Amino acid sequence: MNRLSQLKAKLRAAQAELAIRTRTHNSASRAYNKVCMHILELEKKIADMEKLPKKSDELHGNGSVGSVG
Repeated sequence: MNRLSQLKAKLRAAQAELAIRTRTHNSASRAYNKVCMHILELEKKIADMEKLPKKSDELHGNGSVGSVG
């Protein structure tokens, strides 16, 4: 094998590795985006729930206004 054919073989191997690395990168990117979206959804649900008064406080009159300490 002369030098030129060795370089061509290395190029084909590098191109094949690039295709593998690209698939891995894309898969990791999708997983990352999915986790980020899940975090945003959970933060939104928590923020929405914090806006609502607690049912136990409504039923028992244990609000912060007018409570005896």
